[in-house]
Amino acid sequence: MGRVAAFGAAGAFVFGGCSVLGDIDKGAWSADEVRKTAEDVASTLGDESRMPGDAVDGYASLIEAGVVEAGAGQGPSYAVSVERVGGGHDYEVSAGGAGSAVCMRVTESKSAGGGVFVPGADGGSGDSIARYDLSATVDDGPC
Repeated sequence: MGRVAAFGAAGAFVFGGCSVLGDIDKGAWSADEVRKTAEDVASTLGDESRMPGDAVDGYASLIEAGVVEAGAGQGPSYAVSVERVGGGHDYEVSAGGAGSAVCMRVTESKSAGGGVFVPGADGGSGDSIARYDLSATVDDGPC
């Protein structure tokens, strides 16, 4: 009876230890998780045409939202950081605990589907805002 109780207690400790390790893993990102998530986001950027990126932010907010969504359960969302590097469309993607970053390079091309027509204030004339098709690549290391 004592041996059965000892085995039962040992099993409970093993289960508890594995649960704690799983929770610790969700508290930080690994370098592989950051790269895989960034690659997932890069592949989805081209799913639809988009308005031009913001002059200051570019597509950083869009990429960060995609990383948070694609990486749900892999690490804390508050630890995700996407920084625009330079004046082009290079973005450094990192996440807390990973110890490394990846560089996402986004390329814009005018959409063959046209733009968005914006009517003028007088109701007659207007202008068209181009839409862009995006493609992206991901490289290891900072940009």
